[in-house]
Amino acid sequence: MIGLARLYAEAGFGKHESFAAGINSHPLARESGVSVSRVSIGRYLSGTTVPDLAVARVIVAVLAARLGRPLTLNDVWPVNVWSQDMLDASVSGHG
Repeated sequence: MIGLARLYAEAGFGKHESFAAGINSHPLARESGVSVSRVSIGRYLSGTTVPDLAVARVIVAVLAARLGRPLTLNDVWPVNVWSQDMLDASVSGHG
């Protein structure tokens, strides 16, 4: 997850706890019921695990807000880690 790690460092979160808190307090996270732990953040940053699409979208929103520029899923995860079916379902609201 070179994109995620690079953007995390650029955003200056410094600690997994602060990034997790930023994600958990974001309005999109509250709307979608998303919650992450500092342990999950460490796993995402190391590439051990990939967040589900709902979490990934909140991560993108938090990083974009912190960096003050628009970002996409592809900016954070340069290789598509979600199937097209998953992406299509999430857009239509059925996933």
